[in-house]
Amino acid sequence: YLNMRPITALLAVLVCVTAQPPAPPARALQAAIDAAVAAGKAEVAIAPGDYYFNAASLNITHARGLVIGCAGGSATAWFAPGYGVQIANSSGVVLHDLAIDYSPLPFVAATITALAPGTITVALNPGSLTFENFTASYPPHDIWPPVSVFRAGTMELVGSVCSWGIPAPATHVAGDKYDIKCAPQRSAVGDVLVAATRVGFTLALVDTANITVRDVTIFAAGNMAITEFQGDGGNRYERVRVVPRNPSRPLGSNADGFHSSGMRRGPTLQDVAISNLLDDYFNVHNTFQLLVASDPASSTALVGDYQLFTGGPLVYGTQQTLSRVGPGEVLSTYPINTFSYPPLVSATIHSITHVSSPDADALLKRAYATASAAAASTPCSACHAGLNAYGAAQLYNISLVTPLPAQSGPTFVNADNISNTGALIANCTFANSASNLGRFKSAYGTVRGCTFRDTLFQNFEVSPLQNWLEGMLGIRAVTVAGNTFYGTGSSPVHVFGAVDVTVANNSYVPA
Repeated sequence: YLNMRPITALLAVLVCVTAQPPAPPARALQAAIDAAVAAGKAEVAIAPGDYYFNAASLNITHARGLVIGCAGGSATAWFAPGYGVQIANSSGVVLHDLAIDYSPLPFVAATITALAPGTITVALNPGSLTFENFTASYPPHDIWPPVSVFRAGTMELVGSVCSWGIPAPATHVAGDKYDIKCAPQRSAVGDVLVAATRVGFTLALVDTANITVRDVTIFAAGNMAITEFQGDGGNRYERVRVVPRNPSRPLGSNADGFHSSGMRRGPTLQDVAISNLLDDYFNVHNTFQLLVASDPASSTALVGDYQLFTGGPLVYGTQQTLSRVGPGEVLSTYPINTFSYPPLVSATIHSITHVSSPDADALLKRAYATASAAAASTPCSACHAGLNAYGAAQLYNISLVTPLPAQSGPTFVNADNISNTGALIANCTFANSASNLGRFKSAYGTVRGCTFRDTLFQNFEVSPLQNWLEGMLGIRAVTVAGNTFYGTGSSPVHVFGAVDVTVANNSYVPA
């Protein structure tokens, strides 16, 4: 979540390191998809086999109603770290029966050969990056995840042995052996240590609607395994797996398993399995905005649309919201530090115009600084006082059908029509996360029939993240029911800034 760099700069680094072009079968598959999109065909059948895209992505763009997948046997798309499968500006696409993997892996995987106080000695596993290549060529575009250890054979998460925010403190000993200057904790000889980066994307949906991803397996992910950013949404994920391929490489995802942001309609995850990752199992949210000024007499408002990071649409925190709203849609306002339904006011947009005057930047900075100074630390695991620094912002002049009241302090604005509402996560299994159970911010959303086990932080949040500008604001009518939480004797569901949240008929199994 911190200091993300533009994806273009990231890929420029990667191309220098892994410059191999796609192999002929991968080029042929990309050409077949491009031709099918251009001709309006209904299906592209993928033949069984391995497709080495290397330093290129598999791109599905401007597709409508196209079915892509392997009908018999198995097909695997292989990528260099930083690349993956992208579905963009598309609707009604079905992607099915495909595996996604990496060569080399987007992390270091090494077997522990010896333990001493403050030192872990390891030997690299097949397919692993070296520590030198890892730190020099694949720096994360946010933060170094903690070096973690998984149990030999079972791939159960043992825990983190080094702190967040630093690359693995590794010293080359000889051959494939390294000393890691971290406390062994509960590690044992034979366990597998992983040092991960956060780089690129793996399965990314951008500006999409009604996409179905079915029977797709992700064996490794350099960042968030599955992302969907912007679009009308309503995407479905059925029998999708994010799982390690084998115990020698026990990490399924270097960050979140699933991350949805800025969709009009929330996703459906059905019978999905996500395991062995270094951040949350899932996060469903939108991005809220800031009221810069309002004039009740003229029913107009200046609203700032802030992005925490800069870069292309594949990167977390770079998406604009107000450029995608229009007349007839509804904005709701909430006081800073509170943001519980009902709002201060909900108002319909009459007209909206981007402001490009020389004064816009100063107005945006002043309003954000004022709000940051007033922002308290709200109760979430990633929350603190103040607002995180932003990377870009736009100012909009909005004429409303009904006036906003005069401001009495910093006020947030929620675009109600872009709030990721109605998400459903059902009958899924989640295991071995080094972070939280999940963050769920979808009004009228449901999490039911799921199993959560072996999770480092027993924390399931139904709450906005104020300093990250993650909403929606006005979360309501959420159901978390019929789930099983292993490792805790009481409910791990934490609610703040949300109303009408039903937590019922869940099972809690102490460690």
